[in-house]
Amino acid sequence: TVFIIFIFAFLGFEHVIANFSSFAMAFFSNGGMIEGMSVLAVLKNWLFALIGNYVGGGLLIGLLYSWLNKGETVYFD
Repeated sequence: TVFIIFIFAFLGFEHVIANFSSFAMAFFSNGGMIEGMSVLAVLKNWLFALIGNYVGGGLLIGLLYSWLNKGETVYFD
């Protein structure tokens, strides 16, 4: 699981879980202090990634499944 999250973060995709691991790796590999990586900057990044994940994964995928399953006879999963 850690390898998959690492690949996801390495490719540059913004995802809250991938950002947890990439920020932790950057923080601990540099001795704890990175210029420009303040608590506010990290929280802001997590907030925007969380909003993007909610819109993309929650709303868009939910709308797609509701459109696919609008009939009563066929169910798509």
